[in-house]
Amino acid sequence: MEGGDLGLLLELQEIDARQAALEQELARLEAAEELEELRRRVKAGEDHLHAHRETLARLGREVGWSEKEVAELKRKQAELERKLYSGEVASAKELDQMRKKIELMRQNMSDLDDRALRTMEELDQLGPLIQRLKDELDAQRRALAEAEQAHARRLAEVREALAALPARRQELAASLEPALLAEYDRIRARRGGLAAVRLSRGICGGCRVAVPPVLVAQARQGRPVKCESCGRLLCWGD
Repeated sequence: MEGGDLGLLLELQEIDARQAALEQELARLEAAEELEELRRRVKAGEDHLHAHRETLARLGREVGWSEKEVAELKRKQAELERKLYSGEVASAKELDQMRKKIELMRQNMSDLDDRALRTMEELDQLGPLIQRLKDELDAQRRALAEAEQAHARRLAEVREALAALPARRQELAASLEPALLAEYDRIRARRGGLAAVRLSRGICGGCRVAVPPVLVAQARQGRPVKCESCGRLLCWGD
């Protein structure tokens, strides 16, 4: 291994390391788990808001129904009171039944008014809550849109960067001795993708173990040297 091959070998290692990192990032980007989580949050927010709006509509219908019932009871009460005091009915029993009906109507109207009041209180509370949920949902949607745009940009950048690497790697590989390249590839396969490392200040850049002085001297001369600890190719870097 001549000194000129050292720089090429390290550059090849950098390209391979960058490709591996970009491929991992590409897989993560294509899985888009972070985006999916944001989409789930938006969907949950939409469902939550929809449910509260449905409740708002239902309570509004209940208030309308109560008002109609009260109006109908008032009409019937007025009719009964008219008959009660008009002299049309002479029977004491029938008059007593009419009075009881009127009292029952009054009680029903009171119950309906109480229910309508409670419902309107719920409506008053729901209004601000729905507005808050809507604001939160709008913020979530904006965050999702921004994340999708950033994701698309980064995805394009990673794909472009990956597409540019093979040509440079092929060029570098063709410049190296076939035996050295084969050894590099074998070590890279065994050592998690890291085969060529810098030897700086007598320390292996792969396993961080001190290299014997005799090997350091050989590395200085550009001779083939492997770390006795991890077996990686050592390239003089001081």
